[in-house]
Amino acid sequence: MTNYPISPYFKRINRKMPYSKPLFRLAGPVQKLLLRCIPLDQALTANQLLLAGFQSLPIPATLFSPKSGSGLLPCLLLFHGGGFGYRAAPYHKKLAMLYARETGCKVLFPDYHLLPSYSYPAAKEDALCCYRFLASSGSQFGIDPHRILVAGDSAGAVLATYVVGADWKELPPPKGQMLLYPVLDAAQNTDSIRRYQDTPMWNSKNNAKMWNWYLDGTSPLEHQAASPMTAPLPSKIPPTYLETAEFDCLHDEGLLYAQRLKQYGGYVTLYETKGTIHGYDFCLNSPITQQSIRHRIHFLKKTL
Repeated sequence: MTNYPISPYFKRINRKMPYSKPLFRLAGPVQKLLLRCIPLDQALTANQLLLAGFQSLPIPATLFSPKSGSGLLPCLLLFHGGGFGYRAAPYHKKLAMLYARETGCKVLFPDYHLLPSYSYPAAKEDALCCYRFLASSGSQFGIDPHRILVAGDSAGAVLATYVVGADWKELPPPKGQMLLYPVLDAAQNTDSIRRYQDTPMWNSKNNAKMWNWYLDGTSPLEHQAASPMTAPLPSKIPPTYLETAEFDCLHDEGLLYAQRLKQYGGYVTLYETKGTIHGYDFCLNSPITQQSIRHRIHFLKKTL
């Protein structure tokens, strides 16, 4: 593996992440157990929900709510990353709770359908169903349907863009989107894709496998709709926060997507982190991660 000048704060994750279908199946139960071991933040309550998703299959979801909140509260719909194959990691749950505590909003954290059993459009349909639930029935859970923001890291960011790009007709559209080191371009034809073939945590080789498996059996039209870089944009683009990692094969497509949103009239806050690798949120207590979290919290408070 190339010796990249990565910040020493991320030494503990300076390694390749295995990415294979057998491992998805093996890791799933372990990841589920690890999530259960993360204690609930004492400032929050948590409701376990079952939502109807792709082909009416159930989507387990956790709704985190601030104990101090009253009336209808804004809500963050948060999709975890994991290359469409891995479940949420403990740091994803910790971040979901942190966002709820620090912003005073509710956070819906769904466990959407994954590879290898479910390829496109399963996760997309799950994401749309989650938003539809919040916008149409969320008031029953103390959620203001006019103040919903979608967010995701890595592959989870793709799902956030699907929600923003959908035609919600009679339902209020998302208030904004927060995309963290996002997966955005199935074409995979940027300088960073070519440059970072062996970077820690994620690289262009894993990225190619991910898109091949995720889009398996899709038509050219579905392929275009599945890739945020080529999918249609909404007539009105909501405020966007986009964060990139420096030594990440996805870095350049993040910049290009930010440019695309701006060209179509969107307001974009772009934050390019330095010394970072994909998934650097894993090291939650590092100064670099903490600074990024402050930027995110500021955007969420301002937008919601």
